[in-house]
Amino acid sequence: MDDTEPIAAYHRRCWVLAFAPLLTPGAVDRMQSQGQVDRLRSWLAPESGFVSMVAELGGIPIGHTIVSGNELVHLFVDPNHWRQGLGRTLLKIGEGLLRDAGHRHIELHTIVGNTPAIALYRTTGWTVSDRLVHSDHDGVAYQEHVLVKRLD
Repeated sequence: MDDTEPIAAYHRRCWVLAFAPLLTPGAVDRMQSQGQVDRLRSWLAPESGFVSMVAELGGIPIGHTIVSGNELVHLFVDPNHWRQGLGRTLLKIGEGLLRDAGHRHIELHTIVGNTPAIALYRTTGWTVSDRLVHSDHDGVAYQEHVLVKRLD
């Protein structure tokens, strides 16, 4: 089964609820949703070079983590399942995938102002570095913090 469409749907809701207030007014409304779907489909493909884990409830995707290289590239949870521990679980899974791939210095990026996510990452040993990266996806430009962690 292709989980791309349901993942893209909750991913979009996450953007609307969590990120829209952090961006210029109307930015999320102007996002090219097909770009999100296409990128997710390419990342979820077995031959992509990305490793994905999808959490399901009753066969329906409710969260995912995606890693590539030494980076935790994506971690999103359906807003209907926020604050139930799934994000923390998916974070541990993503870190485990990176550890199993032999990485000891890992990183992730999160949009500037994403206070709830940054709080979660800090409580699990991540450090906000001095680095910022500029991202431009699906017609929306934004800055992201680079967080780092050393795995033992």
